[in-house]
Amino acid sequence: DLSDRRNEQRGSRLLPATASTTTFVRGGCRLPEQMAGPTMKDAKSAVLSEEMSIFADQTHVKEMLHEYLRRVLLNKPDDPISFLMDEIKRNPFVIPTLSAMPDDRPEEEKAKYIDARPIEEKMSLLKDIFDLFDPNQTGSAVRAEMLVGFMEDKSILLSAFPKHTSEIPQALELLDCGKKEGTITFEKFSDGMMECLAVAGGR
Repeated sequence: DLSDRRNEQRGSRLLPATASTTTFVRGGCRLPEQMAGPTMKDAKSAVLSEEMSIFADQTHVKEMLHEYLRRVLLNKPDDPISFLMDEIKRNPFVIPTLSAMPDDRPEEEKAKYIDARPIEEKMSLLKDIFDLFDPNQTGSAVRAEMLVGFMEDKSILLSAFPKHTSEIPQALELLDCGKKEGTITFEKFSDGMMECLAVAGGR
């Protein structure tokens, strides 16, 4: 019927029609066919690992632990736990201020990586990608599953946004999901990705 035909057309815009790239969605995570079955445990572990990595990056947990470990080793206190409790109260760790790296490429070089397609076309492709990770049309997707999916099947971004294959995952990691479980709506996803697509990719 017409609905099935539209779904087939949407899928064909994202993936080459070859047997080697046949994929399916299980548990919201899009995986190559040969990864089905026994490796689903690995896929879930990859999603959990990605969620933990994003949390650690956004909260600077690694830098914080490194700094407090440095202080303990430097002072060699008799009671490390009491020392740490006192340090946290008196001299808490300050999150470092990070600034974005400027894009100092020549303008003619940056122009090669501008996605000048109409907004409607880019939004349609973003919706196709989002739907891969929201197969039940719940209106939300798990960010970590999307990131793992992009890593497992590079054709998802290569076929839709070849000029921003690196920038889109980076922008997705920086999105404020507002929830610890890392779920995002299409509105949140598309807003962040359109902002990413508004500048030159290829970095």
